Amino acid sequence: MRPSGLAHGVFLRNSNGIDVVLGSNSLLYRTIGGVLDFYFFLGPHPEGVVQQYQEVIGRPHMPPYWSLGFHNCRYGYPNVETLEKVVANYSSAMIPLETMWTDIDYMDQYRDFTLDPNNFPQDKMNAFLDNLHSNGQHYVVIVDPGIAIMKGYPPYDQGLEENAFIKDKNGNVFIGRVWPGYTAFTDFMNFDTHSYWQDQIASFLQLLPVDGLWIDMNEISNFCSGACSTESADGVNTAIHGSEQRVKNSQPTRLKSKTRTRLRRSGTGNRRVGFDPTNPPYSINNFGNKAPLNTKTLDMDALHMNGAALEYNAHNTFGLSEAIATNKALENLKKKRSFIISRSTFPGSGSHTGHWTGDNHATFDDLEHSIIGMLNFQLFGIPLVGSDICGFHDSTTVELCTRWIEVGAFYPFSRDHNDNQSHPQELYRWPEVATVARKVLSIRYSILPLYYTLFYKAHTPVTMTTPPAATVTRPLFFEFPSDVNTFGIHTQFLIGPAIMISPVSTQG
Repeated sequence: MRPSGLAHGVFLRNSNGIDVVLGSNSLLYRTIGGVLDFYFFLGPHPEGVVQQYQEVIGRPHMPPYWSLGFHNCRYGYPNVETLEKVVANYSSAMIPLETMWTDIDYMDQYRDFTLDPNNFPQDKMNAFLDNLHSNGQHYVVIVDPGIAIMKGYPPYDQGLEENAFIKDKNGNVFIGRVWPGYTAFTDFMNFDTHSYWQDQIASFLQLLPVDGLWIDMNEISNFCSGACSTESADGVNTAIHGSEQRVKNSQPTRLKSKTRTRLRRSGTGNRRVGFDPTNPPYSINNFGNKAPLNTKTLDMDALHMNGAALEYNAHNTFGLSEAIATNKALENLKKKRSFIISRSTFPGSGSHTGHWTGDNHATFDDLEHSIIGMLNFQLFGIPLVGSDICGFHDSTTVELCTRWIEVGAFYPFSRDHNDNQSHPQELYRWPEVATVARKVLSIRYSILPLYYTLFYKAHTPVTMTTPPAATVTRPLFFEFPSDVNTFGIHTQFLIGPAIMISPVSTQG
C-alpha cells in the first residue's frame, strides 16, 4: 500500500519450508528448496489485488447457506445423550444453533469412519441426526488423515490393497502415531487414492449421513518425530491399551503394501545424493524453534505418489491435497455443495474448504489476534474463516466470552469450541453471555443474505463490467485506501463495503 491508496501484490508460489523476515521497509524470503514462481498483481486497489491473486490460485468455494449460521462444538462430549442436551439447551435459551459438531469422541477407539458402539451407537446417533434434520439443523464430525494400522479394520485393509498410503524411503508404508495408535497416512497427492478416500466417506455416510466434515491434524501432525517403531503391527492406544513403553523414536517395523510400491526415479523422490532433508544446511525458524524438520511430523524423505515426490518438497501441500479429495468425494456423493473446515491450508485451499485458525487460548490477546487472523485469510483467498469463540485452551470467563461472541458472531465461520480440560462454555451457560449472544446472533442472522451475496461475488469470476469482489470481511483500508490512518487498524473490520464491526477486544 502507498499513501496515495495504490496497492500491488507479490506472490511466491513455493511449497518448501520458508522463513519470512519482515523489515521496516522490506520483506525477505528464505526458502530451503523448490521452484520459485513469482506473480505480480498490479491492483491498483487492495480488493483488486486479492481478486487478481484468486484468479491464479482459484476462486473461493461457495459454501451452503446453512453453514453461515452459528455452530457449536466441544472436545469431550462423552455420549450422544450429551449432544441431545446441548442442542435442547440452546433451543430453551432461544440462542440460534445451526450446526452441532463432535470431535474425536464419537469414534470407536479414535478410528476414522467408525462410531463408538457404547457411547455413540448407530441407532441413537441416527435418531439424533433425524431430529436435527427435522428441525432444519445440521451435524459435522471430525476426520483425521491417519488411518489406524489394524488388520480387519476396513479403511486400513483397503488402503493396503489399493496402495493408498505414504511410504518411507524404502517404499514401505510409513508408520506414524496419532490418536488411534500407530497409523498410516493417506497419500492424497496421488490422485488414484481419491477413489479410496471417497469409498471410506461413502461407507461412513451410510452409517451416519453427516452434513459436512472437519479435516484436522493435516499438517501432517504426528506424535512421533519421524517414523515410529513398534513391536506390534496393531499399534497401541494408551487410553485403551495402557502404557506404551515399547514405542521408540526410531525406524519402524516394515509394513509392506499388498501392491508393492514401484518407486520412480530410482526411489529417490527427487532426493539429492548426500543431502539430509531432515537437517538441511539452513534451519528455518518454526515458531522460534530450529529443530529437525521431522519434529512431530513425517520424515522428510517419506515418499508421495509412489516415489515421485519427497515429503521435503510436498509437506506444506498436504492440507490442500486432502481438501481437494474430500471436497470431490462429498460433492460426488451428496450431489450438492460441500461444507469442509480444514486446519492446514495452502494457496488454493479456499477453492475447496474453509478454515478455522487452530487451537487458541481463552485470553483477550487471542481474541484480538482472531480479528487479524480472519482478515489475513481474506487476503489468502479463504474467506470462510473463524476462530474458536471464547477460546479453546483454558477456561474462559463471563467477560471474555461475552466480548468474544460480540465479535465472533460476525466471523464468516462462527463456532464456539473448546477442549476437554476446560470448563464447558456453551453460550447458554451464563445469563450475561446468553443475553448478548441472542442479540448479536439475531443481527448476524438478519444479514445472512449479505454474507451469502458476498461469498457469491467472491466465488464468481469477475468480468470487464463488474468491480473486483474477493473478500467477505475486510480491513478498513480496503474501503478507504487513501486514508493512511486506516492502515494500522486491526481491531475493527468491515462486512462487505458497508457494515463496520467495532468490538471491544481488551479487558475491563
